[in-house]
Amino acid sequence: MKPIALVIVAAMIAGHGALLWFRPLDETALWMGLGLEVGLVTMFLLWSFVVTKASVTDASLAYAQQLFNHCETTIVTKPRSNKRPPATA
Repeated sequence: MKPIALVIVAAMIAGHGALLWFRPLDETALWMGLGLEVGLVTMFLLWSFVVTKASVTDASLAYAQQLFNHCETTIVTKPRSNKRPPATA
């Protein structure tokens, strides 16, 4: 999944950069576009260097442990029946 995500982000960076380069923008739109471009590049760098197989494995194991702990502490009760006890006369 990581290579697919990196290709998508790289395409977004290239497309957005092309729009910033070729489309005439006023100053406010240009600064907002540059801020978005910096965010996209930051996201690309984070996915490239911070999100590793080890970090994903660690997070998934922690999630699995919490899930198993929750399943062990859940008390299973029998559903109550709607039948009333027989009336004694």
